[in-house]
Formats: sequence, C-alpha cells, structure tokens
Amino acid sequence: MGDNKVYEFNLPTRIISGIGSIANLAGLIRGYGDNVLLITGKVSARKTGLLSRISGVISGDAGIRVTIFDQVDPEPTCETVNRAIAVAKEKGCDVVVGLGGGSVLDVAKAVAAITNKDGRVEDFMGGQELVFPGIPCLCIPTTAGSGAEVTPNSVLIDRNRQVKESFRHIFLYPKLALIDAELTVSLPPKLTAYSGIDALSQSIESYVSLGANPLTDAICTQSMRLISGSIRDAFKNGQNIQVRQNMLHGSLLSGMALANARMGAVHGIAHPLGAKYNLPHGLVCGVLLPYVMEFNMNYVGGKYAQVAALLGGLIRGVGKDQASKMAIDKVKQLLAEVAFPWRLSELGVKPEDFGQIARDSMPSGSLKANPRLVTEEDVIYLLKKAY
Repeated sequence: MGDNKVYEFNLPTRIISGIGSIANLAGLIRGYGDNVLLITGKVSARKTGLLSRISGVISGDAGIRVTIFDQVDPEPTCETVNRAIAVAKEKGCDVVVGLGGGSVLDVAKAVAAITNKDGRVEDFMGGQELVFPGIPCLCIPTTAGSGAEVTPNSVLIDRNRQVKESFRHIFLYPKLALIDAELTVSLPPKLTAYSGIDALSQSIESYVSLGANPLTDAICTQSMRLISGSIRDAFKNGQNIQVRQNMLHGSLLSGMALANARMGAVHGIAHPLGAKYNLPHGLVCGVLLPYVMEFNMNYVGGKYAQVAALLGGLIRGVGKDQASKMAIDKVKQLLAEVAFPWRLSELGVKPEDFGQIARDSMPSGSLKANPRLVTEEDVIYLLKKAY
C-alpha cells in the first residue's frame, strides 16, 4: 500500500459499552430528546422479555414518552420504514431507539434520518438528497453480528422494484451505540452462529477489500481475534456473559471496518440471494465465505496468511500460499464447529436462479470493493461452487 494514498475514516457515533450499562438508558436518551419511538422486531424482543425490560427502563423516567413500533421483519422493507416514519410523525417523536439485530437497527437509522423530512424512504434511496441531519438515533444491538450500530447504511428491500439495496449516507450514523451483553444471553445457538459468522465475514472482507487501509486493518485484526476466540463458547454456552461481550465488541469493530473500507463478493452476492429465498443474511454469508476466499486467494497480497494466524493457525515457517489455504481451512473448521451447512443446495437455492442472482449482484458496492474483479460469470461460478 503506497504512502501517497489518502485515507478517510469516520466514526461520529458515541459508543458506551459495558455489562449492565443498559440501566443508564433513560438518562442517555434525555441528552437527545424526550419523545421516543422504540423500534424492534415482531417476535424476539417481546418473547424474551427484552422489550418489556427496555421500555420499562425508558418509561421509568417520568419525563420521557415511549411509543413502540414492533413490526420489523428479519428482511426489512421500505414499506416497514415508511409505516414507522408515519408513526413517528403522528406522535411527534424527537428520538428513535432501535432495539434488536441488524435489520431492526437498519430500520431505526432510516426512520431517524427521514422522519423530519418530506418523502418516502424510496425517494431518498432513489437519489433525493438528505440535505440536513435527521432526528437522533440510538442503537442497542441484541445480536453480535451486523455492527449496524456504527454504520451509515440501511439495507432494505424495495418490493416495488424487487431489489435489496443499501441506503447509505453519513446522516445515517447513529448518535449513540449502547453495547451490553446482558441483552444477548437469550440469543439461541443457531442465531448466535449466524450473526457471529456474519461479523467474521465482514471483518475478513473489509481486511482484504480495495478500501482497506492501516486504520481498518487494525480494527479488522482485533475483530477477527475476538470473534474466533469467543464464538465457539458463545454457541455452546450462551450464558457466558464475558464471551457474549467479546462477541459484541468483535461485531462492533466489524461494523466500524466495513463502514470505512467496504466489503467484498460475499456480501455483494448474499444480499440478492438472501432476498430471493428469504434466508438469514449471516447464514448465506457463512456458506459463501470459503468459496469467495478461494476465489480471492491470489489477489490479497498475503493477507490471508494473517487471517490464518488470527484464527489460530500456526504459520511460522509456512509459505504464503500454504498459509492462505490454511486460512480457508480454519474458516471451514470454525463453520463446522458452529453447525453451519456447507452448501446452497441445503438451503433450497435453485441453480436456475443463478443468472438472475448474478445480475442483481452486479450493482453492489461490496462487489466493486472485492480485491479481485468480479464479473457476472464469476458470480455464477461462485454460486455453482457453493451449490
């Protein structure tokens, strides 16, 4: 990497991290507003009691009003965002709190960015400019996977155009991210694996992307170290709160990295593939990751050797190519240990859809940041390899 290259790194989000820090939420909100739209998913937060707990913490401050919007699906749509915006406007909300996984946080960020403006989210995704900031958004992740609490984008499905796109703008950065492992101990093993592998793939892809730089490299290495050292224990024993906190930190770091370096072909393909079959994003990323790493192996300047070491491989005295292959083997081993499927065929994916998925992948900014140029034919090749 040449010394004359110019780097830019943004992180305008305030981060508060600590086990039990959720108890301070009401006071933190008062620094931004007193009329809250609390956004969460349809099932999990209510079922686990998190929604009741968090709404209770907020409403425990008599000066704060709370409106709950619990209609976010695992694959959020523009329609959902527009419904939430309508509620926020009707209630006069001046702050948005997102409680959930990446989908919920993405909706919360989009709602906060647009509530004080005229128009639908599709208008702004289609090119209408966000000329001034939205209302404050506070993000509270309940999964360790997306890092969405520190990213300036919202991945949404536009059903009218039948596309899944990333709505990206600096005004989508949350004002605050609150990181508390107490909120993740109820996450089932399967979702722990899906979200954790998503975070790992984000860090690996950001580490070798065309936008990688010394700042994001440092973040990615620590993220990979934390996730690979903790995901097995989190999968096997979700009550280990320190391991859960490590996973949240690894995910947070992966979000910081991707926001500044972008990602690669795994995520470029995973978005249209997941939208087509309504599959969990982290699941698709994990299945694709080893095949994309093999595709990129000779184009990453030996960085996969460092990935191998970070994932526990002994690379001293090992050649670069062998060490790079070791990284792929280590990823496969980790996937096996958290009970990941190996093939797209196991997920119900159909080969006759490969052409359309490839075409839908091509506009992706993640695909464009991949270290190796990816053509439509290459996407079909990768889908066939992963099938």
